[in-house]
Amino acid sequence: MPDPSPPLPVPETDAVDPLPEAVVAAAIHWLVKLRFNEPGVQDQRRFERWLNEQPCHRQAWQRLQMMNDPFQVVPKSLALQSLRNVDAHRKNGLHRRQVLRMLLWGGLAGTGGLTLYRSMPWQEILADIRTTVGEQRQIDLDDGTRLLLNTSTALDTRFDAEQRRIVLHCGEIYVVTGHDARSRRHGALEVATPFGTICPLGTRFSVRIDPRAARVAVYEGQVRLQPATSRNAVVTPAGTCLLLRQHEVGRAATRPFGEDDWVRGVIVSDAMRLDVLLEELSRYRRGYISCDHRVAHLSVSGIFQVTDIDAALLFLKHLLPIDVVSHTPYWVTVFPASGT
Repeated sequence: MPDPSPPLPVPETDAVDPLPEAVVAAAIHWLVKLRFNEPGVQDQRRFERWLNEQPCHRQAWQRLQMMNDPFQVVPKSLALQSLRNVDAHRKNGLHRRQVLRMLLWGGLAGTGGLTLYRSMPWQEILADIRTTVGEQRQIDLDDGTRLLLNTSTALDTRFDAEQRRIVLHCGEIYVVTGHDARSRRHGALEVATPFGTICPLGTRFSVRIDPRAARVAVYEGQVRLQPATSRNAVVTPAGTCLLLRQHEVGRAATRPFGEDDWVRGVIVSDAMRLDVLLEELSRYRRGYISCDHRVAHLSVSGIFQVTDIDAALLFLKHLLPIDVVSHTPYWVTVFPASGT
């Protein structure tokens, strides 16, 4: 596979910079208060003043709104109790991040505990490094390792004398380990996922978080996969793609596109089903792309730029007997063309 040595373009914007924890905490505070309390006119006015005080306030609020009603499973009494406890915990000297996490899932023990927490996208807003929908970003670590982050990715980095750890919460990354990554002055490099850890042994590899597993493709060297609840680690060589589950490592089914096509900013389709292609393209566009079952089976071949999904949809409309209708900027439907 070709070495993606040319770096991805880094957007000249501060939109990807982490928001201050205090701002995120305030946004969550307002979300709980407005959702579960019975806010009066004064509460609404105070919220609007806060929202308009600084651009980052509105940005934090918008990010929460895009999390698809994350508090819908939390009972009202538990949410309000967590909210009331925040100020008390802060007075006891807890770090702001601890308080923020407490506000996020303090009441979840009564609604399903750890299983429920793992199903919620809290990490997306708490992560130190993240990309938004349709964005790709390059991070160079001080040991020479290069990380490429794909769309909707969130991760933390924990580096000290004992460890060099990348904690991937969601999304997809491409890792090119640096020449200095295994020197004695650094701890061992590893990528932690909800399903287990990946330890590179001088390599290039990618990791994609799917609902039930982490998909790991190796392009050079080797990696060791360690499931979260098993002692049976697996070392896999270049040219393989495996699924890292919490209790085992399994073979991954072949996909109709290259595992690392996105590194070059494209999806290369070779006789791919239309519904499969649209599902992949939808990762790079806000909102929802619906595919009518009558055209789902249509075969598509081509190269599609992930940086302009609307252009890709227009190309598909000219290529296939389909219509593409935008109901809103966030909702697109693909269905059979009129007269077909």
